[in-house]
Amino acid sequence: MQTITDNQEQTVNAGRDIIDNYIESQRDITNSFQNAWSSFFDNYFWISPKKITETYARAVSSISDGTIAAIRIWNGTILSSTETTRISAQHMRDKTKETSRVVVNGAKMLEEATYDPNVTIGSNDSIENRA
Repeated sequence: MQTITDNQEQTVNAGRDIIDNYIESQRDITNSFQNAWSSFFDNYFWISPKKITETYARAVSSISDGTIAAIRIWNGTILSSTETTRISAQHMRDKTKETSRVVVNGAKMLEEATYDPNVTIGSNDSIENRA
């Protein structure tokens, strides 16, 4: 009885070893074919899956880099334009104040130059001289 059990275990172990060897050989064969096909596509066809993936990754990276650079340039331009607008507005405000001051002073000088306390304007807009 022991001999039959030992024979069955040996048969099962042998079968397991055969299956493991078969699976390992299939993996090696599959890897060899994949390498051969990959090499074949890389050497004889312009469009290999590996090259397509690499080209796509490079294109996406290039577009991303370009977009980031354009955004940085745009932000710099907007920032400088904003600063220029702020400086222009400050300059305009200062010059407007100065212009207003000059005009008001001119009007006061004209008033002083033409003021005669002896002359009044009547109710019918006629000028009357008191002197």
